[in-house]
Amino acid sequence: MREWRTSSPAPSLKKPRPCLKAVPGSFSTWWVITSRGCRRIWKKSTIACISPSGGPLPGKLRLSAGSCAPCTGNSRTPFVPGCATTNGASPSLRAGISGNAGRKSKPFNANWPCLTAHGPDSIPSFNIMPSSLSAAPPTAFHAAAAPPAIDVMFAVTSAWTVCLAVTLHSLARHSNPERNYRLWVVHDGLEEENMQELDKAVSGYPNATLQFMTIPGKLEQMLRRRDVKRFSALAYARLLAPSLFPRHSRIVYLDADTVLDADVAELYDTDLCGAAVGAVRDTAVLSSLVAGYPRRQLRKLQPLGLHDPFHYFNSGVLVLDLDRMREEDAEVRLLHVIEEHNELLEHPDQDALNIVFHRQIFPLPVEWNYHFQFELGKNGLEEACAGTEFAGVSNIYATCSWKLFHMIGSKKPWLFPEKSEEYIVSAAVWWKPAMETASLRPHLSQLLEEFTQWTRRQLRHNQWHLPFSFGNGFRKRKARINLLKRLLRVFEGV
Repeated sequence: MREWRTSSPAPSLKKPRPCLKAVPGSFSTWWVITSRGCRRIWKKSTIACISPSGGPLPGKLRLSAGSCAPCTGNSRTPFVPGCATTNGASPSLRAGISGNAGRKSKPFNANWPCLTAHGPDSIPSFNIMPSSLSAAPPTAFHAAAAPPAIDVMFAVTSAWTVCLAVTLHSLARHSNPERNYRLWVVHDGLEEENMQELDKAVSGYPNATLQFMTIPGKLEQMLRRRDVKRFSALAYARLLAPSLFPRHSRIVYLDADTVLDADVAELYDTDLCGAAVGAVRDTAVLSSLVAGYPRRQLRKLQPLGLHDPFHYFNSGVLVLDLDRMREEDAEVRLLHVIEEHNELLEHPDQDALNIVFHRQIFPLPVEWNYHFQFELGKNGLEEACAGTEFAGVSNIYATCSWKLFHMIGSKKPWLFPEKSEEYIVSAAVWWKPAMETASLRPHLSQLLEEFTQWTRRQLRHNQWHLPFSFGNGFRKRKARINLLKRLLRVFEGV
């Protein structure tokens, strides 16, 4: 397994709190709470707080000048964990508690050996309070846990470098600066140049780290026995996520032909309610069911366990509970379906997921895998889906309120233009964030100019032949002209 990651600066830290707190009062016994337990101070003393800047806090509290020495086990000396000297030992900072009220305490000295090694901020926090306030030693202070890092997985070949760079940039652009994002790219041998181009797409976002993994050996062996048709061999990588990421409990998988308009952390934090997989139902399949012409692939999958095709989902956007998948031995079951029934699977990875997790997926909001749901209103599917997550889905397209746009099918906007509704909508969504990806702008600017010139030539050609067209040919050419005008507006408006 090869790994290559960017060098990102550490995220900024909040201003540290003082490492000592004292509750003054006429008490003779104090508890010192540290990460190693509680220690008792038998005499009332004046105790200082070390400020984050290295000096004493204002007020009457002072820390008397102590020395950096190994812990003597003296219960009267509050132990400060985490202190280290230059000789590599692990001594404690003897706080020098003053037992005489009339004795002057020396001010804090930032040049103590134990503090010059790591600085005063390296000393962890602990509290001091009178023992008489509670019958039992108080609970140690724990800082609020940082939110978990967001793990997102992609699987691509070198042919998908450009579109993946756009996806990565749109993800990083909408990320939360207070959270860290680990972006994993599983590949089958990307060139170093391609890796650098992908790295540039997120280089302006220090909270996003890009890491690369080569395709595992067992996946390669399985694919040698399998005709993957038009799909990349890496399409199966999402099935092996529990093995690829053995130390992770959750991961988000995204296809490379997606564009994000929201923070993927919202998707990562989705409560799956005990399900192993979260996904959005495939609207292309739903459309065929409502139209009364179920797809042939659905009839093939029914004997394999897909009894209710209405629950068939799209595998381009997945939230995977890896712990749950390991408990259910999902990886072995998925590979078994592919090995035994590969001749029946039109979309191998997606079909296998639907068979193994049939009616067990958690339905994600439609906005998180929006793939041409605007067609739903044309054939009555939206009415048929009343009460489900597809209710009111036509408004998403009208208001452009999707959170992730998925360009399914073979008509990709970075490929040569096509005179189709699918291509025009994809181009209108993809080209703007593509041109915002600075590392791709020189290449894409030239490509956009070529597409624009071709569209203009096609438009002039059809307009010239329109007066000589009759009947059905006239109507077809007129519709083609309207599509070309829309496509030209998309290219010229980028």
